[in-house]
Amino acid sequence: MKIAVILTSYNHAKYIVEALDGIRTQYRMPDEVVVADDASTDNTQEIIKDYFNKYNLNSKWTLLLNAKNKGINGNFQNALENTTSEVVIGMAGDDISFPNRCEVTEKLFNENQDVSIIVTSGVKIDPLGNYLGNVSEVNGMVYSNVMDAIKLGYPGVRPVGQAIKREVFNFFGPLPCDVPNEDDQLSFRGLILGGILASSIVTYSYRIHSSSASSWLRDYGHKKSGEFVDLLIENMELRRRHFCHWLEIIKKTNRLDKEILISRINKKIYLYEILSEAKKIAFTKKILFATANYQILSYREFFYLLGGRSGIFLWRQLKMIFKKNGQ
Repeated sequence: MKIAVILTSYNHAKYIVEALDGIRTQYRMPDEVVVADDASTDNTQEIIKDYFNKYNLNSKWTLLLNAKNKGINGNFQNALENTTSEVVIGMAGDDISFPNRCEVTEKLFNENQDVSIIVTSGVKIDPLGNYLGNVSEVNGMVYSNVMDAIKLGYPGVRPVGQAIKREVFNFFGPLPCDVPNEDDQLSFRGLILGGILASSIVTYSYRIHSSSASSWLRDYGHKKSGEFVDLLIENMELRRRHFCHWLEIIKKTNRLDKEILISRINKKIYLYEILSEAKKIAFTKKILFATANYQILSYREFFYLLGGRSGIFLWRQLKMIFKKNGQ
């Protein structure tokens, strides 16, 4: 089995050396490494070039330094096209792979050859590398329920710590560039093809800091209510686009439940058009929509749909209570 590691970076000068060290010190070395920096505006690119020179990295290592920013998906897709391995491990320039990551990936895929993605467990760290908690997966759990994924808006498994078979890329074509996070699309592709296997084995550190793409959503307790609600409403349009891409993914399959899945995703697309305020409809029509489509709505979406801005605020308060109580 050939394994590639793709490291994508953007303004990761503070963390990039640790990320590179994690790849270079693997017990089972990757067959290919692609480091792709997306036109960083700090000195990340200089640090990477110095690192390559310092360790005289051989032909297995490829360095891609973008002159213009391609976005997360465009940068990852470009890096992918510079690999040939059958398994790809993706990581960001602010994360750290433990020495066992490639070794564990190969072992788990050899033992579970039908799955398309393997996701391992990890630990959360702060910007200084201090321990914040675990990123734990249910060992041996295989995620393959597409209906649940559509209802929840994600496959049910965390998108970090993934190792992905090349078929996930080849079957569905290039990643879309009008959405920022590749993991959302890749997880759904893997769910459709062969499922996602979770492992409790710890293989990485995941850094939590204020500059990450999802920090505004994670740190809702530190933002003013109006500011957070505005950001979340703005994010509804992004969620709508994600579902549009999921729709195209389903259309490319030959699943027996294909038409049912298409219908449910179309309803989700309409829901997020409402939630993004692209469509103004009366409260009574929202009630009718919720009643007719309750089977595809998550609890969070019920709050958002029926309560509007107040519903978003109420859900935020509930999340803060649950977080404070450790639930």
